[in-house]
Amino acid sequence: MKTKRKTMILVASAASAALLAGCGGGAAAPKASADVGDDINAICEAGKEEGAIQRWASSSNDTYAQEIKPFTDKYGIEVVHTDVDPGGITPRIMAEKQAGRAFSPDVVEGSTIDFVPVLNENYLQKIDWTAAPFNFPEDHLTKGTETPGLRIFRTFSGIAYNTDEVAEADLPSTFEELADAEWAGRINIQPNGAYFSHLPNAKVMGSEGAKAWLDKFLEEAEPVPLHGGTAGIQAVAAGQLDISSNATFDKVEEFVELSGGPVGFKYLDYVNVTDHAAYIVKDSPRTNAVKCYLAWWGTDEAAAQRHKYEYKTNDTSPEDLPEGSQLVAMETLEDIAIAEDFTGYISESFLEAD
Repeated sequence: MKTKRKTMILVASAASAALLAGCGGGAAAPKASADVGDDINAICEAGKEEGAIQRWASSSNDTYAQEIKPFTDKYGIEVVHTDVDPGGITPRIMAEKQAGRAFSPDVVEGSTIDFVPVLNENYLQKIDWTAAPFNFPEDHLTKGTETPGLRIFRTFSGIAYNTDEVAEADLPSTFEELADAEWAGRINIQPNGAYFSHLPNAKVMGSEGAKAWLDKFLEEAEPVPLHGGTAGIQAVAAGQLDISSNATFDKVEEFVELSGGPVGFKYLDYVNVTDHAAYIVKDSPRTNAVKCYLAWWGTDEAAAQRHKYEYKTNDTSPEDLPEGSQLVAMETLEDIAIAEDFTGYISESFLEAD
């Protein structure tokens, strides 16, 4: 049974800045991309004549410029990056379509759950990423839709903890152990439920089982609502919390590397896997340039750049995944719908408490 709770926000998340939509009319539309076959050299040469690629994704401009430098140096194709939260990409694309304008981006990057509406409307190109010129392995493609994206990096969730306050041996190892009064007021929760979106999956707890677990977690552990992975890690490092459930391995690795704070990371029995993928936007006039870019952006060289500057990897599974821990990814639209229902249930719990 859900109970009403008094909520407290430890750290406020920063509001995202609004991005201005481009104006319609004016200059003539660029010519459509020429079909030059599947030879990557011919594609990249043709791409040089198509102008700068417009990329929408969540990344700082300075960081991305460092990551992409080997590509621009090698191929002479410019990529103009616009930092857009993945959740904000779909509304902007839909608004451009409704206004009768050409789509602004040539390539967008985010998770499948971010792009369901534009995928349903076929606003993203269906590409065979396993064929030339790409030749990427099948397990680097997103699943669940007729238009797969090219996986660029993958994140794995767990818990972050204060290594000065909690011994690793005393930490919970399962979600059942997490929902315990021992951690009352010493742990957090993301109020929109993002880090728990895998729990209602049929391979884990199922929808009703996940809701029952959540009610117990809220009642017993009394988690503090706190927005954002970085905010949770910072609260742990500062001693405000012993454990943050808003944690992915890459974010903890980045924090420890840059700050040296007393923060460790542990996987629980069910690990939420989120694939971040790239898609080519429909009717892009720079399709050759984008194909050249993504043929490089999906390589091991590019993955090394992302890990160097953002601590993100494209590994299919963590090297140190504990025995018995299960990776859980949303692989179908039904999985996404079930996850959205559960995260909505979490959000409603906090709305009722206010």
